[in-house]
Amino acid sequence: MSDGVRIHKLEPDYVSKRWDTLGYFIQQALEKSENPFAGGNLLKAIQTGKLECWAVMKIKGEVADMIGVVTTKVGGDQILGTRDLVLYSVTAIRRLNLDDFLAGVKQFEEVARGLGCSGLVSYVRDRQLAEMAERIGFQTKHVVRKEL
Repeated sequence: MSDGVRIHKLEPDYVSKRWDTLGYFIQQALEKSENPFAGGNLLKAIQTGKLECWAVMKIKGEVADMIGVVTTKVGGDQILGTRDLVLYSVTAIRRLNLDDFLAGVKQFEEVARGLGCSGLVSYVRDRQLAEMAERIGFQTKHVVRKEL
């Protein structure tokens, strides 16, 4: 196995068995919810294929270290006719450098192309991840939301 960053799609059964850990990381990337069932809804979405879960691995020699967890779904704008791979949640488990971040993004770009998508979209709460995304060509748009 060559050194570098690799993404690996996790099977729903694997995610279910390790939900205590993976669910914790996934929920760190999402808005805090008053809904106690939010975690169960995420797991159900993964189990039913509505959401896919990926491990981002840093490979060095024979050692593979998980450095991130990403969930994805295909989405888009039906009015404009766009189709995007939505990086629904992006969690860095370890501090990332720009090269590792770029390597992971390039692999998700390949996944998106394979699914017939024309772009990547992500909602990122972590300022460091947002700044790295801007540095590699993501356009930052502001989304405002008011809780009702």
